Amino acid sequence: FDLSLWACIAGTVLLVGLLVYLLNWLNPPRLQMGSMTSTTLYNSMWFVYGSFVQQGGEVPYTTLATRMMMGAWWLFALIVISSYTANLAAFLTISRIESSIQSLQDLSRQTDIPYGTVFDSAVYEHVRVKGMNPFERDSMYSQMWRMINRSNGSENNVQESLEGIQKV
Repeated sequence: FDLSLWACIAGTVLLVGLLVYLLNWLNPPRLQMGSMTSTTLYNSMWFVYGSFVQQGGEVPYTTLATRMMMGAWWLFALIVISSYTANLAAFLTISRIESSIQSLQDLSRQTDIPYGTVFDSAVYEHVRVKGMNPFERDSMYSQMWRMINRSNGSENNVQESLEGIQKV
């Protein structure tokens, strides 16, 4: 969640707290016998915040308008918390491929990421000539040629640059 979204959520908590206070001020609830709880702005804000973090509240709101407002607020809180949980779970479970390939030597040594080139291009011919040199059997280019030439080149190579871009 972005900082602006957190600010909007905090603003919504304040706004709903104010609305709950105003609803109870315009239509005061009947206090039960022995209940000395008064509806203050602080109590309304605290009740709304407690409802958002799913901790309940101490102030019993009995008017229909306030109950409907709190029902909508709980639905909003449920959606926000569910979205946050799903976003957090997705963020924590994404396996990130950290590329340790910084040079041609690094590329030739690794086998996890397949690579190729465009058939009959300058790069293809350069790697082919260097890789097929019998005096450089264990060289970087021979390793690259083995990867590029898998399945006679059809596995990793493409006919045109655009095809390669789409393949990536």
